[in-house]
Order: sequence, then C-alpha cells, then structure tokens
Amino acid sequence: ATDLADIMVRERKIPFRTAHKIVGRIVNEAVAEGVNPSEIDGAYVDNVAEELGFDKLNLDDELIHNALNPIENVKIRNVPGGPSPEMVQLAIDNMNIFLDVEFEKQGI
Repeated sequence: ATDLADIMVRERKIPFRTAHKIVGRIVNEAVAEGVNPSEIDGAYVDNVAEELGFDKLNLDDELIHNALNPIENVKIRNVPGGPSPEMVQLAIDNMNIFLDVEFEKQGI
C-alpha cells in the first residue's frame, strides 16, 4: 500500500500525508467489502479520494495494479541488499565465493 501512496505523490504531486490518508481508507474499505487488491482501479481510488474531500487523482489502472502487486514490488527493489531476484542471486553468489575461500583456508 505504501507504493500506491508513493505513486500518488510522484504522479499527482500531493502531500504524502494526503496520499497516506487516501490509501488508508482504500485499504479499510477494501478489507471491509472483501475487495481483492487486484480489483482496485483508478475509479475505486477516485471514489475514495472524493469521499475524503479530495480531487480525483485520475491514476492509470496499470500504475495502481503494479503498486499493489507484491511481485512487482519485490522486482523494483533492485538495489544492493534488496529483495529483487537479481540482488538475492548476487548475495547468494557472493556468499558462495566467501564460503569457498573459507573452506579452502580450513582445508575442507
């Protein structure tokens, strides 16, 4: 949900506090209504924003779906120590190199 708030801030230049308030309401309503995150679209976001007295955000449905997709959220965190598949593989490779060196030192 934080990624959705971040998109609101980046795309519509609204304060993070406002975005956080909108996203909080989206989450609460979606849970109460049994709405799956994949069902949340621009119209849903706009309705909640208007309920709270804000203007429609007119966010692209694809942006919203990507922000609420856990797989996409992991993929975009492609930084050292991050959870992206590339960074995890790099960490594994580095640890294997370290272990090979340590085992060699120990004669194992």
